[in-house]
Amino acid sequence: MSKFKWSASKRRYIYASNGRVVPETRIRAGLQSAIDASKATIDGFTQDLIGGRINLADWTLRMRDEIKNGHRAAALLANGGKPNPSALGKLGATVRAQYEYLSRFSSAIQNGEVALDARLIARSKMYAQAILPSYENQVRAREQRAGSKQERRVLSPAEHCADCVEYARRSWQPIGTLPQIGDSICRVNCHCRFEYRGEGALPLLAPAPVVAPPPPTPILDYAQRPPDNVSVNYTDLGRTALRNKLGRDVSDQDLAWAVGALDDSELSVYDIGGDVYIRIKHPLIESQDRYIKQDARGRLYIENNDFIKAQDAPRGVGLQSFARQVFGARNLGAHRIAAHAAGTINTPQWNGYYTWPRLGYNAPLTAEEMADLPPALRGATDLHELFERGGAEYWKQYGSAKDVVFDLSDGSDSVRRLLAYIKEKELEKR
Repeated sequence: MSKFKWSASKRRYIYASNGRVVPETRIRAGLQSAIDASKATIDGFTQDLIGGRINLADWTLRMRDEIKNGHRAAALLANGGKPNPSALGKLGATVRAQYEYLSRFSSAIQNGEVALDARLIARSKMYAQAILPSYENQVRAREQRAGSKQERRVLSPAEHCADCVEYARRSWQPIGTLPQIGDSICRVNCHCRFEYRGEGALPLLAPAPVVAPPPPTPILDYAQRPPDNVSVNYTDLGRTALRNKLGRDVSDQDLAWAVGALDDSELSVYDIGGDVYIRIKHPLIESQDRYIKQDARGRLYIENNDFIKAQDAPRGVGLQSFARQVFGARNLGAHRIAAHAAGTINTPQWNGYYTWPRLGYNAPLTAEEMADLPPALRGATDLHELFERGGAEYWKQYGSAKDVVFDLSDGSDSVRRLLAYIKEKELEKR
């Protein structure tokens, strides 16, 4: 017998054993587990596309199946397993819109506008993340049909875009008038939800208590030791590629250290085109992918492709991971860490363009960027020089995405800046 069942009168799931309402946080946690499983499936066949084991047409069909099945599951969950014609119509419209996005995405891949690398994997997995706002918007439509009169947007315990903060500030509004979940700057990464009141609305449930994380370990102490309790799963080709890149075998702990894995992480190691691709799983991390490569001069370097915190991750997790990676990558013998610092002032969900230089990453300024500098900042030729002259706020306002590099050599400006940033953060905690 199922542990939960749907109560039509309460419009909520209840425990079959005692009739008590199942906390909505638990329902959403189950949904997120299904989303994570879909991401893993998409990750797998997208790697097959990158590796040439399937063609683009086959990949597109598999993506369509994941989209359809995921959004259908969300509609079923939101409507007690029995969506009415209105819910099915909304489901159809959602799936058709996702198919249109996918068609344009597939065309961009076909035309070479999207590179076949880890960034393709990250973008593809966003189709699975779109299932969450799909669920929330099905719940909203269900409550509107049931006669609820007002709604308010509720922020989850995560970082939020400016749109979501503004919508939450509006408090109670007539139902259906606030932008739906996903119609904000953060798009499918939105973790907001609605609450409802008025005629037909159900009583508001008290939110589940938030459990405070344990006091953080001092960042440098954490960074200077390999992670504890890690597991590493190798494909046969992945293990061979790693040995070829390093010229030796390496312990699981040292590998996890070099890619910035947190304690209790699980790593999967693959071969993609002769490079070592590493996917890292941890409850506090939604997505973390790394490459180990060699440049034309045979120097080892690590490429950071993706880092997205989980919605309930405490502040400082990203710094802990990166600081650990710097020490671990130096231990591995890497020459540098490369990354794409994404974003602009208009994309608060992507702030690497501003944050990564503060942690020590650097990149040259273009001729156009140097020409546009105000008089007080003239003469700066790279991000380090710009920030050294007091240009951090200028870059936050006018900067843009760049490919950046962290120099791992002894006494480098990158290392010096990272240590100074860590010291600043530690002082803020006192």
